Amino acid sequence: MIDKNSVRTKWLEKAWLTLKSKFGLDAPDKVQISFGFCASGNRKSSATGRQTLGQCTNDLIQNGDKTEKQALVSVHPVNFKSPVDVLLVMLHEMIHATGINNHRKEFSTLAAGVGFTKPWTQPHPTPELAQRLGGMLEQIGDFPEGWGDLPPSKPKQTTRMLKYECPVCSEIIRSANDKLNAICGKCESAFQKA
Repeated sequence: MIDKNSVRTKWLEKAWLTLKSKFGLDAPDKVQISFGFCASGNRKSSATGRQTLGQCTNDLIQNGDKTEKQALVSVHPVNFKSPVDVLLVMLHEMIHATGINNHRKEFSTLAAGVGFTKPWTQPHPTPELAQRLGGMLEQIGDFPEGWGDLPPSKPKQTTRMLKYECPVCSEIIRSANDKLNAICGKCESAFQKA
């Protein structure tokens, strides 16, 4: 039996090295990259209203007697319509892996250089960048099964309140009761379900 998670991880690692070579970014070769929820979880940012799609942490890892730089990257598992979307998030996080921990001047200069546009906190590509990444998919290989296959989120519960309207003065009330028997206080007519 093939371990789908290791197949996905291999694809992500190959994509990382391909992006690094094609864009010439000074990101570490060593990377631990996986589909997973970022530190801010599945929540949307209260500041931007957007969901965190990826996260990069640069760490120094002790390997025997030497210390080496390694990037730890998480890519959100369910918010992508295509493999190009995954590559966009990876490229955005690769810019962070060069040692830039914010989205200010240094980040925006590098991001614009590879083909991103504002807002810098999200991976918005120019059409040329999207096309370039699409062309890389042949080199990287088919996107593995199982990505983004978490169950869809449940739709938000809308109000259960029913709308009732006065047929004479158009006064509106709402009630959870579907057998409401109420009289309008303005014209003393019975409310009807709208």
